[in-house]
Amino acid sequence: MTKEEAIKVNSISEEYNYISRQKCKCTGEYDKVSQAVYPHELLDQIKAVCKNCKAEKDFWFNISSFFGKM
Repeated sequence: MTKEEAIKVNSISEEYNYISRQKCKCTGEYDKVSQAVYPHELLDQIKAVCKNCKAEKDFWFNISSFFGKM
């Protein structure tokens, strides 16, 4: 997934829920490894690794609906 393909979400828990439903090509589940916020782009990046095959994947989320609005 690239920045340009960022998924619109309404909360951080929605990000985590999305990742928990994704499966690796080997059908394994992902574990979150790190998270970074890019405030000027209103993006959140979560790096994850497959529990089975250890493949790494970046998930990008558009956080414009809630970032800085609390």
